[in-house]
Amino acid sequence: MANELVYKVYLLQEESIRRLYQQRLATKYPRASTTDKEWKNIKVAIKKAANEAIGTEKKYRRKKGLRIWNEEIKNAIENKRTAYQKYLQNPIEKMFQTYKIKRSIAKTIVSKTQRILGQIHNQDKI
Repeated sequence: MANELVYKVYLLQEESIRRLYQQRLATKYPRASTTDKEWKNIKVAIKKAANEAIGTEKKYRRKKGLRIWNEEIKNAIENKRTAYQKYLQNPIEKMFQTYKIKRSIAKTIVSKTQRILGQIHNQDKI
C-alpha cells in the first residue's frame, strides 16, 4: 500500500459539497432486514456517496532513510551506533557525550554529502 486511495474529506468543509454528500448518502442507503446486512448497506452507501461527492486521491508516502550511501556515511553511522550501544550498557555522562559527538559527526557527513550531490544534480540540469 505505497500509494493508497483516500477520500478528499477536506472538501466537506464547503457547504455545497457537504449538502451534496448528504443528499447522495440519503438516496444510496437501502434498509435491510438483519443487522449484518444493515451494516453492509451502510458501509456501501457511505463509500458510494463519498466517491460521487468528494472523490479520492492517491496518498503518497515518502520513503524514509538515506537516498545516498557510501563508505564514509556507513562508517560514521556505524560509529554512532556503537557509541550508543556503549552508552546503553554503561549510562554515564561521559558515554553520552561521546555518543552526541559521534551523532553530530554522522549528521555533518550526511548533510555534506547530500549538499555535494545536490550541487552536482543541479549542475546537470543546467
